[in-house]
Amino acid sequence: MFKKYEPESLVEVKTFADLPDGVKTLANQDGMDARGEGPDGKLRRFMVGGKSETSALVTYEQFGFVPTYGAVAYVYTDAHWVMVRRWEISKVTTLKGALNFTTPSSK
Repeated sequence: MFKKYEPESLVEVKTFADLPDGVKTLANQDGMDARGEGPDGKLRRFMVGGKSETSALVTYEQFGFVPTYGAVAYVYTDAHWVMVRRWEISKVTTLKGALNFTTPSSK
Protein backbone atom coordinates (compact mmCIF):
# COMPACT_ATOMS: atom_id res chain seq x y z
CA MET A 1 0.00 0.00 0.00
CA PHE A 2 2.86 2.40 0.74
CA LYS A 3 3.70 2.40 -2.98
CA LYS A 4 0.48 4.40 -3.51
CA TYR A 5 1.74 7.20 -1.24
CA GLU A 6 2.76 10.23 -3.34
CA PRO A 7 4.61 12.79 -1.22
CA GLU A 8 5.33 14.98 -4.26
CA SER A 9 1.58 15.59 -4.64
CA LEU A 10 1.10 17.03 -1.13
CA VAL A 11 0.06 20.61 -0.45
CA GLU A 12 0.98 22.02 2.98
CA VAL A 13 -1.71 22.40 5.65
CA LYS A 14 -1.07 24.29 8.88
CA THR A 15 -4.10 23.16 10.88
CA PHE A 16 -5.45 19.72 11.72
CA ALA A 17 -8.91 20.89 10.64
CA ASP A 18 -7.69 21.31 7.04
CA LEU A 19 -6.96 17.58 6.62
CA PRO A 20 -9.47 15.24 4.93
CA ASP A 21 -12.14 13.97 7.33
CA GLY A 22 -11.05 10.34 6.96
CA VAL A 23 -7.46 11.23 7.85
CA LYS A 24 -8.59 13.19 10.92
CA THR A 25 -10.69 10.24 12.06
CA LEU A 26 -7.78 7.79 11.72
CA ALA A 27 -5.33 10.20 13.40
CA ASN A 28 -7.72 10.70 16.33
CA GLN A 29 -8.15 6.93 16.68
CA ASP A 30 -4.35 6.65 16.71
CA GLY A 31 -3.99 9.06 19.64
CA MET A 32 -4.12 12.58 18.21
CA ASP A 33 -7.18 13.36 20.32
CA ALA A 34 -6.03 11.41 23.41
CA ARG A 35 -5.85 13.07 26.82
CA GLY A 36 -2.32 13.64 28.13
CA GLU A 37 0.28 15.92 29.66
CA GLY A 38 0.45 18.54 26.91
CA PRO A 39 -1.32 21.85 26.36
CA ASP A 40 -5.07 21.71 26.76
CA GLY A 41 -4.68 18.27 28.38
CA LYS A 42 -3.79 16.56 25.09
CA LEU A 43 -1.22 13.83 24.45
CA ARG A 44 -0.28 15.16 20.99
CA ARG A 45 -0.17 18.46 19.14
CA PHE A 46 -0.40 18.75 15.35
CA MET A 47 2.67 20.44 13.82
CA VAL A 48 2.17 20.50 10.03
CA GLY A 49 0.70 18.26 7.37
CA GLY A 50 0.15 17.71 3.71
CA LYS A 51 -2.81 16.60 1.63
CA SER A 52 -3.75 15.69 -1.91
CA GLU A 53 -6.56 13.69 -3.49
CA THR A 54 -4.79 10.39 -2.77
CA SER A 55 -2.15 11.01 -0.07
CA ALA A 56 -1.80 12.74 3.27
CA LEU A 57 0.89 13.31 5.90
CA VAL A 58 0.37 14.26 9.54
CA THR A 59 3.21 15.35 11.85
CA TYR A 60 2.80 15.75 15.59
CA GLU A 61 4.57 16.40 18.87
CA GLN A 62 3.88 13.80 21.57
CA PHE A 63 4.16 15.09 25.10
CA GLY A 64 5.81 13.29 28.00
CA PHE A 65 8.88 13.64 30.20
CA VAL A 66 10.85 13.94 26.96
CA PRO A 67 8.71 15.10 24.01
CA THR A 68 8.98 13.05 20.82
CA TYR A 69 7.90 13.79 17.27
CA GLY A 70 6.21 11.59 14.72
CA ALA A 71 4.83 11.52 11.20
CA VAL A 72 2.16 9.29 9.71
CA ALA A 73 1.39 8.78 6.01
CA TYR A 74 -2.05 7.89 4.64
CA VAL A 75 -3.37 6.92 1.21
CA TYR A 76 -6.89 7.04 -0.21
CA THR A 77 -7.81 3.70 -1.75
CA ASP A 78 -11.02 1.76 -2.29
CA ALA A 79 -13.09 4.80 -1.19
CA HIS A 80 -11.41 5.23 2.22
CA TRP A 81 -8.20 6.45 3.87
CA VAL A 82 -5.64 3.95 5.20
CA MET A 83 -2.54 4.52 7.35
CA VAL A 84 0.50 3.18 5.48
CA ARG A 85 3.68 4.29 7.29
CA ARG A 86 4.92 5.85 10.52
CA TRP A 87 8.23 7.63 11.24
CA GLU A 88 10.03 9.11 14.23
CA ILE A 89 11.18 12.57 13.19
CA SER A 90 12.49 15.82 14.68
CA LYS A 91 10.39 18.93 15.25
CA VAL A 92 9.27 20.50 11.95
CA THR A 93 7.28 23.59 11.01
CA THR A 94 6.90 23.13 7.25
CA LEU A 95 5.83 20.37 4.91
CA LYS A 96 9.23 20.57 3.21
CA GLY A 97 10.91 19.91 6.56
CA ALA A 98 8.61 16.94 7.20
CA LEU A 99 9.31 15.50 3.77
CA ASN A 100 13.07 15.70 4.47
CA PHE A 101 12.51 13.13 7.25
CA THR A 102 9.95 10.93 5.50
CA THR A 103 11.02 10.79 1.86
CA PRO A 104 13.99 8.58 0.95
CA SER A 105 16.74 10.60 -0.68
CA SER A 106 17.32 9.81 -4.34
CA LYS A 107 20.74 8.39 -5.12
